[in-house]
Order: sequence, then structure tokens, then C-alpha cells
Amino acid sequence: MVPVGINNHYSNCFLNCAFQILSNLDGFNLRWKDAMRGKSCDSELLVKYSEFVESYANRKPDITSIYYYLVKCGMVKLNQQGDYHEVLLMLIDGLSRSMRRVRLRVPLPTLEDCFQGKLEKTVICGNCNNRSTVVEPFISLPFEESISRSVHSIYQPVKIENYHCESCSRRWMRRTREMGDVKCYSTATIHCRLVKMPLILSFHNQRKGSVSGLEDGMYRLSLPGGMKTNYRLYVVVYHRGSLGGGHYFCKVIKGDETYLIDDQLVRKAHLSDSENVVGIHLMSDDVAV
Repeated sequence: MVPVGINNHYSNCFLNCAFQILSNLDGFNLRWKDAMRGKSCDSELLVKYSEFVESYANRKPDITSIYYYLVKCGMVKLNQQGDYHEVLLMLIDGLSRSMRRVRLRVPLPTLEDCFQGKLEKTVICGNCNNRSTVVEPFISLPFEESISRSVHSIYQPVKIENYHCESCSRRWMRRTREMGDVKCYSTATIHCRLVKMPLILSFHNQRKGSVSGLEDGMYRLSLPGGMKTNYRLYVVVYHRGSLGGGHYFCKVIKGDETYLIDDQLVRKAHLSDSENVVGIHLMSDDVAV
């Protein structure tokens, strides 16, 4: 389906880009539409989102109702520019919590299930070599020059100073028999690795810098440890002007076509490199979303 433009009446170009990312999850939205038919829902956010997605599918998207709801609950400010990445994270979180409350005969994945990956972080104390490992969820990763470099930079060790090592502190207390809250600090190294890749892999380009090598074909990511995943470019978000204002627009890749979407304007375009890229979203080629 060719994407549809969304009117900008409230300085809502940032919100339009977030909704283009969510509204073009054709399979996901269709499954939830069928599952919600005839179901009662106590979440106003999910109801209004479903209404918007329905209007988008009918090629007459109406953002008014959900926009004023987001204003009422403080997610956006009336007639003020916002950050597309921040509002996208809030929508994914809020809608996912609402989706988990819906009683379905067969559970469906939420938006969080689609966008969320898992990152294992291990901190190694430089003094006693004690290891502390946690697994943390992520929705987006920082962008570094290219998609491949962004993924592989996660695996680069990072040294930190003034790390509070509990193991060193306990050893010091046993050695000196000192009581109380004893804290020992040392240098440490952080090692990270991806343990679960999301169905939709998102990158946030905080520097708003140049991006090279964007293509609308397949991205085959070979990660350390033997993990291999295939992704295809799905949505690229751009921003021109100052960070406090300016204007957001995006390009959506559907099949073999790339569409420039600038609020209500939609036209075919080429996926060229740009210095204004702020967000890159890729869809897994292994599972239809």
C-alpha cells in the first residue's frame, strides 16, 4: 500500500513521522484490528490509536483526536514542535502497556515486542577482575556513521574511571575489619554484546550528521559470536533547521519504491545520502511485521 500523508495543523510534523513509522506496520496493525473487533478496551490511548490507524488505512488519516489526547496527557505540547524520537518511545511504551491489558484468546505481540532488543553489559573491575553482568532492553541504538559501524561499535570495550566495585569493598572490609559503608573505587572496562535482535532495528542520530551508504536493499549484519540477521530499510527520518524548531519529514520504503512524505505531501523519491538524517528504522526480513 502506498503511504498516505498526514496534515500538519498543530506544528505536528514530528508526530507525523512517528505515526508513519507505526502506521506502515501493515501486518501488525491488521492483526490487532482483527483481534480488537468486538472487544472492549479501557485504554483511551489504544482506542484513539486504533481509530487513527483505521483512518490511515482508509487513506483519510485524521490525527486530531489522538493529538488532543496526547496534549491532555502531557506527551506533547499544544502547537509546539517536539522530538520525533521521544514521542515515538512514549507511544511504544504507552500503547504496549495498553495492549498487554487486552484479553485475547491468542496473545499477540505488542509494539514493544517488535521494537525491543536486548543488550548484555558486563563490567570488569580493573583491580580484582570481578565481573558484573546485566541484560538490558533497548528500543533504539546510537548511530555512528553507518549501520554496520553502529552495530559493531557496541562491541568495543569502554574504559571508565571511579567505578564502585562491591567485591573490592567487601575484601577491604574483611581485611581491615572496618565497619560501615566502605566504598572502593577503581578503573573498569565495560563489554557489551547484543543477545536479542529486535524485529524493528532503530537508530537515533543525535548528532544530526551525515549518513553514508543508505540503500533500500538488504542489510546482512554478521555480529561477533556468529549471530547473523537480515534487515531491510523501512523508514528514514530527516530534520532540517534548528533542533529547537525546524521541520521533520521522512522517507518510507515500500517494496521497490521509496516515498518522500512531508506532512500531507507524498511523492516517489530516491534514497540519497543526507546530512539531515536523525532516525533510521529497519525491518527484519525474517518475520513479517
